Amino acid sequence: MLGLGPIFNVILVNLVLSGDNAVMISLAVHRLPQAQRRRAIFLGSLTAVALQTTLTLIASVLLLVPGLMLIGGVGLFLVACSLVRAEAEAEAQDEAMHGGYVNTGTIWHAVRRILVVNCIMSLDNVLAVAAMSRGEPVAMAIGLLVSVTVITMFSGVVARLMNRYRWLPLTGGLVIAFTAGDLIISDRDVGRFVVSNFNVSLNAEWDDRMATRAELETFTGTDTLPADTRSRVSVQGNTVAFAGVMSESDRDALRTCVCSDGDRAKVAEMYKGAQQRPAPAWTPTVVDGWLQERVQVKWHHELWSRVRDARYPWVSYVFQGGFVLGLLGYVGYLRRDTVQPHEQLAPSDGPSTEAQLSPHVGGTPCSSS
Repeated sequence: MLGLGPIFNVILVNLVLSGDNAVMISLAVHRLPQAQRRRAIFLGSLTAVALQTTLTLIASVLLLVPGLMLIGGVGLFLVACSLVRAEAEAEAQDEAMHGGYVNTGTIWHAVRRILVVNCIMSLDNVLAVAAMSRGEPVAMAIGLLVSVTVITMFSGVVARLMNRYRWLPLTGGLVIAFTAGDLIISDRDVGRFVVSNFNVSLNAEWDDRMATRAELETFTGTDTLPADTRSRVSVQGNTVAFAGVMSESDRDALRTCVCSDGDRAKVAEMYKGAQQRPAPAWTPTVVDGWLQERVQVKWHHELWSRVRDARYPWVSYVFQGGFVLGLLGYVGYLRRDTVQPHEQLAPSDGPSTEAQLSPHVGGTPCSSS
């Protein structure tokens, strides 16, 4: 029987993680006439649900693609540049209409943008949705459909606001640029490269991939732990961190070091988040070792010992801010480079001053008699 729990979990996590998607959809459609705007939002969102469901079903395969979020982040930033460029061109046409508002673009152009950007921006929550659905594809599809419907309704409101307040489209573009930076620096291969080569962690998500942490109020210490387990446990106050993949024996050893049922339940949650993941059954034996490492949620435990005292998660926000500044610079370049259309296309209200003062009309001399 299909449970409501997985459906509710999918709806909740997708709503929380997809707020920036609503901004993107609004930015893609707000220049369309209202009737076309509704159709574009409906068609784009419906197609995006189908594609996102497919991506979630093959989440284990996506994990095997090196640099997936890096590529997606670069592509998303290019899309942000395309959106603000189209907005700048539309604003130039508005100026030519002496402050009017010009509807630009086509419904299929908007649908294509919604589909492409929605899929890129959903890379970061595909795995979360897959986990929350507990492997039930029907629950996942229903949850995604409901949550995307809510996001779609919100997008229509934001699109109307973008038509009223001219600064909102630029703000939406900056949100997309910020998200692009987040995708890039959250990429697992980017993180492993930086940690392995520079012994520093610059993102909180990198920390989560190296260690599993929990607040254990009754933790009695590491003295009674086996040597291998003890070498991978670090304690700071009540926070206990376990580095790398956790085995059942590691879990059982940690459970003996806590004195309350609540803390034992927390250890069990730590194990669920850090346990060994099997490689997909369809993978060739030749690459089994490489795939075995790729599918693990946690990185090798030695990486945590390198960066335990060299973690600077604020750097990731500076990195994302660089993408925002880059887009602002591009907008400034577009506005400086655009020739004001109204200076060239302003209609004439009558004969020019030169024509009025000229002694000739139509090339015929005036008579002086």
